[in-house]
Amino acid sequence: MQLLTERDTMFLYLETANSPMHIGNVAIFEGGLNFDAFREILASRLHMVRTFRQRLVHVPFDLDYPYWIDDPDFDIDRHLHYISLPEPGGWEQPEVAQVPPPEPRYIDPLPGDVELLFRTWYNYVQRSLKIPKLVFKTAWSTIKAGQLAKVEGMGLPPLPFSAPPTLLNVPISSQRAWDNMLFSLDRVKNIRKKMPGSTINDVVLAVCGGGLRRYLEEKGGLPEKPLVSMVPISTRTETEKGSIGNQISLMLVQLATDEADPIKRLEKIYQNTIRSKTYHQATSAKILMDYTEFIPFSIGNLATHLYTRFSIAKRHDPVFNVVITNVPCSQTPFYMGGKQLHHVLKLCLMWSCSFVIWGNRLTNLNKLYKPNLT
Repeated sequence: MQLLTERDTMFLYLETANSPMHIGNVAIFEGGLNFDAFREILASRLHMVRTFRQRLVHVPFDLDYPYWIDDPDFDIDRHLHYISLPEPGGWEQPEVAQVPPPEPRYIDPLPGDVELLFRTWYNYVQRSLKIPKLVFKTAWSTIKAGQLAKVEGMGLPPLPFSAPPTLLNVPISSQRAWDNMLFSLDRVKNIRKKMPGSTINDVVLAVCGGGLRRYLEEKGGLPEKPLVSMVPISTRTETEKGSIGNQISLMLVQLATDEADPIKRLEKIYQNTIRSKTYHQATSAKILMDYTEFIPFSIGNLATHLYTRFSIAKRHDPVFNVVITNVPCSQTPFYMGGKQLHHVLKLCLMWSCSFVIWGNRLTNLNKLYKPNLT
């Protein structure tokens, strides 16, 4: 058994039938892959990723976070669905890598209510011991942020609930429309040279800001204030690599959607990200995430459902307008059943969201797409 982390619990708080808090992938492989062969490949490798065979159990009365447990009734056919799409054609491939067989393992029986309640009591005791250290870290971070403001003379980054209302930030249904566009990484690097010191992430934010500006202008809903993006930042340490659960903190960045010129927009975003990163490092935004550990699950769950049920989001400015994240892929080629993976396209099901994935074969299909990077 493993207790759900406070960050994963936060996503669970926010999940509703119309707004699931998970992300999907569209993976494009060379050549055709028979569904039965696909199923067989996944089934032969499930023992290598324990999470795929686990499910949640809830503590009675939701007194504590749920637990991950091995599912004694796991059935892969409940998780795989076949949908026929036009085949994109294929190429000849290399051989399939050999995978070691799974080792025999013991699956614990489902925990009873008494065991879960005892674990809940123990967890509350352990969390209470963390409070003095967390308060000290908060005070020290506040002092550092104040010193930074005096020494650097740097303005504050956008605060939560300071984003302008837009037609993107309204109650949503369960229906989704999804599209994607492929960019050449070399072109993005060339754009970065227009603003010395800027990063690929700055260019990504500028491109997405330009797309949002154009879209909202066409819909007659471009606000005078610049849109604000929530940018997830990984806080996973070397020792936490390979562990399950989200290890992230959040940073807010203005997207300069009030600027029509793309180069000036990139320059503004470059300055905005420096400001946000500086305060993020000084105040250690991870501390804010740590406080969620002390929110009782039942209260957080109830508060989230009431917030959604009564459409409270209509009564205040958005916390932020969109989520934009830039995820670099491995430069090592990947294969499934001897078919090479060419592209991984992220499918976001939660808020207004943009995902940019850089892969080792990203430039191959550039001739098929002529996107306007402004």
